[in-house]
Amino acid sequence: MHARLAEVISEHNPEIADTQPELLAHHLTEADLIEQAIQRWQQAATLATRRSANPEAVAHLERVLELIASLPDNESRDRQELSLLIGYTAPLVAARGYMVEELARATERALDLSDKLGEAKQIMPVLYGQWAFQLVAGSKARCAELAKAILQPAERGEDLDNRMIGHRLLGTAQVTMGAFEEARHNLETALELYDQDRHGPLAFQLGQNFRVGGLNFLAQAFSCLGFPAEATARSREGIEFARTLSHANTLAYALHNGGVVLGALLNDWDEVESCAQEMISVGKEHGLQMWLGVGMFWRAWLKIMRGELRSGVEASKQSFEALYVQGGVNYLMPWSMAVLAEGYIRLGEFDAAVGAIADSKAIMERSQERWVESETHRIEGNLHLANGADQAQAEACYLRGLRLTRDQRARSLELRVANSLSRLWTDQDRRDEARELLQPVVDTFTDGFEFADLTEARELLEGLS
Repeated sequence: MHARLAEVISEHNPEIADTQPELLAHHLTEADLIEQAIQRWQQAATLATRRSANPEAVAHLERVLELIASLPDNESRDRQELSLLIGYTAPLVAARGYMVEELARATERALDLSDKLGEAKQIMPVLYGQWAFQLVAGSKARCAELAKAILQPAERGEDLDNRMIGHRLLGTAQVTMGAFEEARHNLETALELYDQDRHGPLAFQLGQNFRVGGLNFLAQAFSCLGFPAEATARSREGIEFARTLSHANTLAYALHNGGVVLGALLNDWDEVESCAQEMISVGKEHGLQMWLGVGMFWRAWLKIMRGELRSGVEASKQSFEALYVQGGVNYLMPWSMAVLAEGYIRLGEFDAAVGAIADSKAIMERSQERWVESETHRIEGNLHLANGADQAQAEACYLRGLRLTRDQRARSLELRVANSLSRLWTDQDRRDEARELLQPVVDTFTDGFEFADLTEARELLEGLS
């Protein structure tokens, strides 16, 4: 009966076979016509992926994996399975995130099959999945190593596709490690190599559009280097381009990395709120669970920065528990724990603030995510001032943060630490030292004059004149 129904649909209702291949796949599966069923389930998964229905695509692909396991063990089956696993990773990550057991199993199996078949070039999506795992939950230094493993052979062999991918991945890793100038070079190179016709389809293999990702992290690099206006322009360019692509995961990715994170770097909390809310809406509409969790994380952050301290601290603790303790995510956690410490300081809960600072440093050591390390030192300095007015220890923390930002050539972050240290020196009647510290940093800025930290610095200087 199922075989007959499949035949009728194929012959007399081809529009159903083309638009609802999962219906035909069901009947073929029940009829034990495995090869034909696999083809139709894969067609259904492709259609679901292209309309950003990622949970549906994952369900179809998992059905195919079950069917492939029933086929005779031979090279043809292995190649078919490898191809399927390569297409499985992007919708799986979009639907469930980087930390799920299914992704670990799929990438391990794909690597085994690649070695067995000698098909190393095909497994870029799998290598990208490993890189993304390290970015989200592992070592950022390992991220850079994986990116170089892709980039260096590509440059020797003039593989333009992998050169573009390698530069983008290396630049992104370098941003999180605080190597901002190197990151800028690699991300700009990736954007120069990017071609939409050639590289646009990578979004369906690797999870998001590579031009959008390059613009997002280039914006972060420009922000830290002290070019707020340039950073904002790159961010908006990435978000607007993402809106044209009809690819939900790319849009959520852009709203987070180009909008929310940049807004936090620039203390633009209205931008953080707007982009976070849209990211949550996109996540709900398309079943992107990872972005829903990340959206709740930023809502908690916003509460602290806007003075809703008790509710913000409690929500931040819950987000930390869900993302880091249970979910294994460490990306942005050193920074977020420093912000949580700031909330505790304002509440007068100094022991809890000490613990949050310790967590920030410990996660930083394990993850090698050092791009906003100066904020941990700056907020620790604030803690020393609030907890017993220990000005010497506070000054030492500020100076550590200042040295770090200068090593990174991170002028925006340097300005933020300099503002805190200048206020301390002003309170100690060391006004000349405060002015000599702050004025040269302010003078280096050539754009973004509405940048909140720059406005604060000018007000401090006016009070010192």
